[in-house]
Amino acid sequence: MKSIFRIFLLISLNIYAFILCFGSLIWINATACLFYLISRFIFLVFKTNFYNGFYFIFPFQTFEQWKEYLSIIKSFIQLTSFSETYSMLYYKYRNWKQDATVDLPYFKFPDIKSTQIFYNPLEFPEWNNLVKNNVTILNEYLNAKINLKPYVNEAGLAHNDWNTIMLYGNGQLIEKIKPFFPETLNLINMLPDVEYSMIMFSVLVPGASIPSHTGPFNSFLRVHLPLVLPERTEFCTINVSTETRYWEKEELLIFDDSYLHSVSNNTTEVRVILMLSVWKPNIQPEIRKLILKFINLFNSSLPLKQWISDNS
Repeated sequence: MKSIFRIFLLISLNIYAFILCFGSLIWINATACLFYLISRFIFLVFKTNFYNGFYFIFPFQTFEQWKEYLSIIKSFIQLTSFSETYSMLYYKYRNWKQDATVDLPYFKFPDIKSTQIFYNPLEFPEWNNLVKNNVTILNEYLNAKINLKPYVNEAGLAHNDWNTIMLYGNGQLIEKIKPFFPETLNLINMLPDVEYSMIMFSVLVPGASIPSHTGPFNSFLRVHLPLVLPERTEFCTINVSTETRYWEKEELLIFDDSYLHSVSNNTTEVRVILMLSVWKPNIQPEIRKLILKFINLFNSSLPLKQWISDNS
């Protein structure tokens, strides 16, 4: 029975994708109207409880947002294929039982392959400018420590042993933080292919750990600039998929955060890093433009705005 249901569902989705690709604007408007009505019902029921899982699947509150969302999906299908685009949508929720060797972002954009876990910093030579100026960045962080607050995850839970200072959230500069980091922000803005959805200082207290999680997208690499490390760095580690590494002084750590990763600070000293993201190499320009539109649209939703508010 389950296999028959899957076949029926796949056929239905393919028919829908065909109509979405080649059908009229009326079809997109009708579908956007349906999703809008569902989302309005969710907002009425759950009100401002933005960490309810329903908001993540139906995050938009206006008809125009839903119409743009469907138009972006249609463009992805036209550029790649239906099957690849379908894999993108809420990928992590639909595949959460897969093991750690599989990349598992929330949204798996089409035409992007996860080929390795850790990357050599020499592949991004201009980003070494962060290492050259790590003392300047560290001094600005030390002057801004009063702004540290527990990180709030996508479930709305605060990590009391993982503290952060958010510089950019949802692609927007956090204005109240800006005066503390003139040099750091200038250095960041000079970096090539930097991605601004989330840039922050990440502070892990002694004995703390961060459970397994993934980044939201498969289009970026996470970049860590170590600023304060325990003396025994080998006891402060990050595990990504099946590989374990630790931070080293004056060396960037770059990895694909679409894989499950966790962090452990098994020392009596604090660990401080600056965390940024860089676009993966060799993404087609047309795909990259669509990814930006998709991310900007999600960043405009009320649940994402609430999450940034709680972290800044």
